Amino acid sequence: MNNKNRRSNGEGTFERLPNGKMRLRKTVGWTPEGKPIRVGVTGTSKQNCIDLMKNKMREHAFDNVKSNLRNLTIKELCYEHFEADLREKDRLKPKAADRRESTIRNQIAKYPIGKIKAAVFNASDLTNHIEGLISEGNLSVSSIEKTLNVINSAFRWACDQGKFDYNPCTPAMDRLRKRLINLKKREYSLITIAILSDSQIIVFEETLSSIIENDRTNRALMALSARLLLHTGMRSGELCALRWKHWNREDHILTIERTRYVANSREVETSYVANENDVKNSLVRSIRLKHEAQEILEKMYEITPLKKDEDYIFINRNQKPSNPSNYGKNLNEYYKKMGFKKTEVSGAHILRRTFVTKMYYQVKSVEFVAAYVGDTPQTIREHYLCTTKKVVAEGKAINVVEYNYDN
Repeated sequence: MNNKNRRSNGEGTFERLPNGKMRLRKTVGWTPEGKPIRVGVTGTSKQNCIDLMKNKMREHAFDNVKSNLRNLTIKELCYEHFEADLREKDRLKPKAADRRESTIRNQIAKYPIGKIKAAVFNASDLTNHIEGLISEGNLSVSSIEKTLNVINSAFRWACDQGKFDYNPCTPAMDRLRKRLINLKKREYSLITIAILSDSQIIVFEETLSSIIENDRTNRALMALSARLLLHTGMRSGELCALRWKHWNREDHILTIERTRYVANSREVETSYVANENDVKNSLVRSIRLKHEAQEILEKMYEITPLKKDEDYIFINRNQKPSNPSNYGKNLNEYYKKMGFKKTEVSGAHILRRTFVTKMYYQVKSVEFVAAYVGDTPQTIREHYLCTTKKVVAEGKAINVVEYNYDN
């Protein structure tokens, strides 16, 4: 029977000992002769081993790792840089840490570049890897761009440690960045932004209104919150972080300053916890609500059992704040009941895109819309504003520019 298994993040191996205790071993560097430097700890549980390993790395191992940065593989160098950033308080937000770790695991460690020693790595290796990812066609340009930045940043960090005289990525960076910028432009030109059609909006409103009229439980709060997204353009994470103190009931003003999301705790193995941070891009905003949005909040206040200033506006059946991942799943169940195809309508973001598009055709100002929904004008143009709609004509699906958003 094999009592060994790797950690979920791929860093280290657990082993169950005959006495019932756990052992964790991890490769932390390489000797000048190319032999691995391994560190081991024994504890009462996996979590105890993780804690002991962290202490051991802080007290003894990290200096050895730094002195051998040149002998690490690219995968190991990226992980060491990642761990160093995690040790600096507030350097990485939990969601950003998840993205960085995912990039290393999926776009670096699984490829030949991950096994190249940092000491012999050069600009051609970086170019070949990025061009290879582009050729595969499985990743968005943004994901490939993250890969480029993770590798480049790891070498910049290593240079700051005094272990490299120069960053081997530098000669290729300008050309690769221009290459990705051009690919982004081409990618954006091919995107048809999905929004709810006029007929789908009618079904959406009627279905949810029926639930609200016949239910006074959490189902009604869920239905009301979905309508609130459609009439404010909020992100689902922003909705989940809203508290009653953020709503000025008399002046019909809603202040959106926080967002809620789930990320790896990095303290307990395979555990995810809820986090709250400033809204995306720190674009805190106060918006004057349309009549429909004000009425929705009035109804939510009437139904909810929690009405104090610090209470969350949207709560789940356990009277706890919800999270965007769960919210999206519940919303998809509503779409299914409405008869929407999951390939066309999915998640909460389609409600934001619908609101942005309808508002733009009313006010004709991207800057105004961007300020209202808390984003940049460029992002609104590239990711939210729907100027075309897929229409079947003569048996073919074509993109038609729509102008019928005057209501």
